[in-house]
Amino acid sequence: MRTPAIGNLIRESKTQQIGNALVTGRALGTGGKSVRMRIEHGSGMQADICFRKGRIVFAECGEEKGVDVVYRVICWQDEGNFRSEPIRSFPPENVSVPTDYILLEGSRRLDEHQAGR
Repeated sequence: MRTPAIGNLIRESKTQQIGNALVTGRALGTGGKSVRMRIEHGSGMQADICFRKGRIVFAECGEEKGVDVVYRVICWQDEGNFRSEPIRSFPPENVSVPTDYILLEGSRRLDEHQAGR
């Protein structure tokens, strides 16, 4: 079994790191890999995002599920941690939006969030 990727998210560049982590999850898929990424918010909230061959297919944070979880995580502003590990069995898919669109829309929402809209 492969060693999971683990990292810390710091305030100054955290949002960029989440974006990079999501892009990394997508990039792993181009090599045929599938991963589960767990992102922990500084408040203790946790989100799981599953990539099947680079495509986001599942996201969950507490009771919330689906693509809105990914948008929420992209906008988190506090410190936290993330962990990415290979996955073979998946929960039922709850994200059908293309990953490229999710990353673009997430960036737009982050810009609005940072501008205070």
